[in-house]
Amino acid sequence: MFIIAIAFAILVASSEIDLIVPSFPEIQHVFGLSPFAVELTLSLNLLAHCIAGLFAGNLGDKFGRRHIILHGFGLFIFGSLTGMLAPNFELVLVARVLQGIGVAPAIVLGYVIAMEKYPPSEQGRIMGLMNGVIAMSVSAAPVAGSYISLYFGYQGNFGFMAISGVLGLLALAIFIPNDKQHNEDVGLHINEYLPVLKNKTAMLYIIWISLIAGAYYTFVGMASLLFVKGFGLSLSQFGVYMCVITFTFGIFSVFSGKIMKVMGKKNAFNVSVLCLLGFLTSTLLLISGIKNTPELVLFSTLLFSIGAVVPVNEGFVLVLEHMPEAKGKISALISTFKWILTVIGVQIASYFYRDSYFSIGITVFFMMFFSLLLIMFSYKNDVKFHSVFNNVS
Repeated sequence: MFIIAIAFAILVASSEIDLIVPSFPEIQHVFGLSPFAVELTLSLNLLAHCIAGLFAGNLGDKFGRRHIILHGFGLFIFGSLTGMLAPNFELVLVARVLQGIGVAPAIVLGYVIAMEKYPPSEQGRIMGLMNGVIAMSVSAAPVAGSYISLYFGYQGNFGFMAISGVLGLLALAIFIPNDKQHNEDVGLHINEYLPVLKNKTAMLYIIWISLIAGAYYTFVGMASLLFVKGFGLSLSQFGVYMCVITFTFGIFSVFSGKIMKVMGKKNAFNVSVLCLLGFLTSTLLLISGIKNTPELVLFSTLLFSIGAVVPVNEGFVLVLEHMPEAKGKISALISTFKWILTVIGVQIASYFYRDSYFSIGITVFFMMFFSLLLIMFSYKNDVKFHSVFNNVS
């Protein structure tokens, strides 16, 4: 039950984006907002997450990881209830900020707690299994969010998140061992991150993992406006499209260990790179004049979902192994960087958005282009990375 409780907590924390995104068209209509303004419900949430994430790692090391995650869930529940009862858009934004702060500890510290339970040889498999199960579960979030929004309005999505938060809080309280402590040697200053920030190899991993995640969430953050308002799909149809994308990532992530065992890690890595190159090529075609359709955008994004699995799962394990004394800080930096990049990506894409895929596609293209360059640089120059993907023990 330990791993299930951790996975469920991360699932609840991760799904808040996918649950609220289907409500963006309604929120925009109810409060008379521009696309740029409605995307603040995502951007401020992620900005709060970024700031809280920087302190979550140190707080967990100082006071106990379980302790900090539980307090975060309490704040998330309060923020969800605030959003459900908010009479104006300003209070909705306050609620989203509280939610962003509240979920940060679970996402930053949850994976670290799970990884520490298993030896390094098993961590890649556990990482893939957790990511896959969470992704497949999160794949239901856009569908659930679409139908909840359809029948109960955006307030219903906030209410659903409050209930999920309570269940996550109970799962953690019951099944995760108490590690409450008071470590005087751990400070709460940002300069505690300097050893990681100065480590070139660690930062290389952190940046390209964050770029992949930022590109994905930039697409997710803009997806409802594109599919519902741009392509004219219904909320339920939009939910199905998002379900296919996240479910595909989930399936490949769950079976990534078996895929690499059958194909060999080198072949699996090469296929991943080819899929990412296919995504970049198809995105260029979509933004260069080819008539955009939801099916073509879906196909392009599926290449991204499949290609990202192996680099992200294995990269996360490798960077934690590179600096084992700084696992919490590395996880915090990945979380913070990916949300900063998402905020930048979403706000750029929404500012230039004109009911087409162009601004979304070009933003995501550049994020993935630079990520792939850094992946190949790691493959060529980092001995550990190269040996792992060449089946060298």
